[in-house]
Amino acid sequence: MLDQRALVNLLHQEADLAIGCTEPVMVAMAAARARQVLGVLPEQVEVVVSPAVWKNGRRVGLPGTRERGLDMAAAMGLLAPLEEGQRLLAFLEPGQITQAKKLVLEGAVKARVLLNKEGLYTGVWARAGNNEVRVEMQDNHKNFSGVWKNGKLIDKPGEQFNLSLKALLKQDYPSLLAAVLTLPGQEIDFLYQGARGIVIFAREVAEGIKVPGSSLSRFFRRAGAKTGAPAEQIRTLTGIAVAERMSGAVYPVLTSAGSGNQGILIAVPLFLVGEALETKRELLSRALAVAHYTNMYLRAYSGKLSPLCGAVTAGAGVAAAVSWLLGGSRQQMINAAQILLGNLCCVLCDGAKENCSLKISTAAVEAVQAGQMAHLGINPEAGAGIIGKSLEDTLGLIKTVLQIGMDEVDYYLGKIDYLNLG
Repeated sequence: MLDQRALVNLLHQEADLAIGCTEPVMVAMAAARARQVLGVLPEQVEVVVSPAVWKNGRRVGLPGTRERGLDMAAAMGLLAPLEEGQRLLAFLEPGQITQAKKLVLEGAVKARVLLNKEGLYTGVWARAGNNEVRVEMQDNHKNFSGVWKNGKLIDKPGEQFNLSLKALLKQDYPSLLAAVLTLPGQEIDFLYQGARGIVIFAREVAEGIKVPGSSLSRFFRRAGAKTGAPAEQIRTLTGIAVAERMSGAVYPVLTSAGSGNQGILIAVPLFLVGEALETKRELLSRALAVAHYTNMYLRAYSGKLSPLCGAVTAGAGVAAAVSWLLGGSRQQMINAAQILLGNLCCVLCDGAKENCSLKISTAAVEAVQAGQMAHLGINPEAGAGIIGKSLEDTLGLIKTVLQIGMDEVDYYLGKIDYLNLG
C-alpha cells in the first residue's frame, strides 16, 4: 500500500503539463536527449517505437505546425529545448520548424514501428561523425530508461519517473478512495489550476475569441457553449479541447495517467459541474483528485497504452467524482464507476487523432450521467454483462476480454497503418 508521499509523487508524475499529444512528444524528448549527449546536430537519426506509440503518434498534429508524423516529431525534438519537458515542441521558432522539415525530406530522420514491442516504448539512434548515441524511453512518457554513447551506458533510469501505476493495486479501490480523500489540499490544488486552464481555452474557441484549427471544433461550437443545456455545454467544450489539441493547438494540458485527452475528459465536465454546484475550489480539487486516481487505478489494470480507450477509464473516474460532489457515499462512488464501465466498456482505442474528440465528449456526458444515477440510488446489477460484484471483479473481467479478445489490436493497427501509410 502506497503511503501519502508516494501517492502524491505518483500524481505529479502522471499529471503534468504537456503541449501536444504525449506520444510524439515522447519521441521528441528522446531525440532532444540524443542531440544533447552528442553535442551536435546528428547526421542520421533512426526512431523505433512500439505499435501503441505508433498508432497514437502517427496522425496527430504537432504543436504550432500543420505537420504530422513521428519522423517530424523527432526532427523537431532535435532542435527543441529538452529542459522544457513535455512542452518542448512549443518553443521552436519558424526557422527551426523549416529546418526540421528539411531533415525529414532529406531522409536524415526516419521512424518505424517495432511490431513485436509491447506497451509504451521509444528508441532513438543518432549518429554524428564517429559518435553514436542510443536513447530509450519506456513505461512512462518522461522516463529515460537508458542512454548509451558509443555502446557505453552513461545514464541509468531516473528515480523521479519510475513509479509504476501497478503499485496502486496493492490496495483495493475503497482503500484508495479513503487515502485520496485525506490528501493535503495544497498537494492537489494544481489539479484545479490545470482544469481551469483547459476550460478557459475551450471557451475562448467556442466563443470565437480564438480561431479554431479543427473542423470538428467548428462543428462543436455551433451548439453554443453558453446557451446549450448543461450536457451540451459539457459535450461542446470537451470536444473542442480535444479536437484542438489533436490538430496541433499550442496550449498546455494537464495529463492524467500520462494522457492529455484523459486529462481533458477529467477536467472539463468536473469543472463545469463544480461551477453549476458552486463548489469551493478545495472541494473541486479533491473531486479532480478522485477522478485522476481512479483513472490511474483502472489504467493499472488495462495498461497505460492498450486497446481500451482512455474514455472508459477516465470516464469512470469522472463518474465517481461527480457522485462524490453530489454528496454520494463511497459505495455510490463505486456504483457510479461501475455504471460507466457497464456503459462504455471495451470502446476501442484506434489511435490518437482529431476524431478522439467524439469519443471523449460522449464519455464526458455519460460519466456525469453515471454519477447522477448512482447518487439517485441506482445500482449496477452484478453478473449482468461485464459488471462484477466489486469494481475489482469488473476490472478483472475487462482485463480478460482485453487479453483474449483484443490483445493483438495494437499490433494489427500498427501493421496496417505502417504498411499502407508508413
